[in-house]
Parts: sequence; C-alpha cells; structure tokens
Amino acid sequence: MSILSSLTTSDEVQGETDNFGMGGPLDSNTYNGVVTMAYVSKAKSGAIGVNIVMSTSAGREFKTTLWVQSGNAKGNLNYYTRDNKKVYLIDFIVFESLCLLTLGVKGSEAETEDKVIKIWDYKTGKEEPTTVPVIVDLIGKEAIFGIVKKIVSKNTLVGDSWVNTGETKEENRVTKIFRASDNKTVPEITNQAEEATAITAWLKKFEGTVKDESIKLDASATQSAAFSGAAAGAATAKPTSSIFGGA
Repeated sequence: MSILSSLTTSDEVQGETDNFGMGGPLDSNTYNGVVTMAYVSKAKSGAIGVNIVMSTSAGREFKTTLWVQSGNAKGNLNYYTRDNKKVYLIDFIVFESLCLLTLGVKGSEAETEDKVIKIWDYKTGKEEPTTVPVIVDLIGKEAIFGIVKKIVSKNTLVGDSWVNTGETKEENRVTKIFRASDNKTVPEITNQAEEATAITAWLKKFEGTVKDESIKLDASATQSAAFSGAAAGAATAKPTSSIFGGA
C-alpha cells in the first residue's frame, strides 16, 4: 500500500477550478452588477457612509463605502466649496445616481429599514450581528458600475483618528454609475440624449489605469486620514413619477 493512500478524493470536496485572478481589487473598468446589500453607517467623525455590496456578472463580490456626508469638522455636508462654488462630493453623486437610475428617486428619498446583518467589528476582529438602517429597495437592483483601481495610503486607527502608516495598498473606487438597460448616465437622461456616449468616454479615460493617490511621508511626519463624504437634507415628499423610471 502506498504511503499516499490516505489522500482520498470525493465529489463532496471542492477540487481544482479554472477561476483565475478572482481576488484583490478589480481592474479599472465598467462592471454590470446587482446590489446584494446596501446599508447606512456613521463614523465617529460624524461622517455618514452608504455601504454597497455588489455582485458582478462574473460572480465577483465588490464592496465599497460611499461617504455621502462629511464629518462634524467639515459641517456634516454633502458638498464642499471650491473657488467660491459649491461642489457635490463624488461619493454623494455616485449614490444619488445609483438611486435615480435604479429606483427613480433621489438618494435623500431612499427609505431605510432597521435590520440585523453581520458587519466587521474592528474591536473583536470578526463579523458581528449589528442593527443598521438597510436600503431594502436597492437590494436586487442592477446597474453598471464605473470602478477605478487606485493606490492609496494605508491608515491605522489611533484613538479616534486614522493615521497614515507610510505604506500603500490598492483599492477600488466607484466614480460613475450607468443605467443597466441602456448605458445612460443621469445627465444623459436629464438632457434626453438619444445615445449613450459617456460610458465610451469613461472607458477611454479610465479602462486599465491605476491612479496613485497615496500620500508620501518623511520619517517624522504623520498624516491623519479624514473620512470624506456628504449628504443633502432629506426630501419631504416622493415624486409621483420620474424620468429615470425605477422599479
């Protein structure tokens, strides 16, 4: 009998697969995906984030947090001021677009329900059942996500602040949402564009790119990382109809 005879095989145990490159950040590209979870969280800084979990058409799970409202230090706003002009934060625009293109409503009109789901707890180092506001209507909705791969600084939590370690990592960021049915963006629908051209322009600019947004530190420097994000005030009433459709 061979010394290797204990290495038995069974159909009940997963064997070799031909799935390559399924881990790590996604390459910069557009991805058809279905939202599998959407919930709201609040950081100690006061910033509000919308956490989106999406499954791509290729079966990859993608998670991101859209910081739709800034923290207390920046006024708890969904915009910033540049050259005396108010500009919406990109994460707020992405969330607004996702809601308009899938539900036909603004982000402020997306209703939430408190539900218990498992969320990673940094204190215990594992997922813990947690009650959070879930955007139930987004679950199961399909959209096209414009996702960019970036190099960013690694931060570590020191007290209540995130501090730059001087190391880097790759991560993804959603910068654009397109409607699944026709590839159109919110501006294209608003302007009644006959064809979807923004997605082609987005791909020309971002497909396959990696953007370095890391902050370089000298030996004595430290950098606190602040959560970005912002959110507008909630609307008081739902529209009776929308040019975006929605389910």
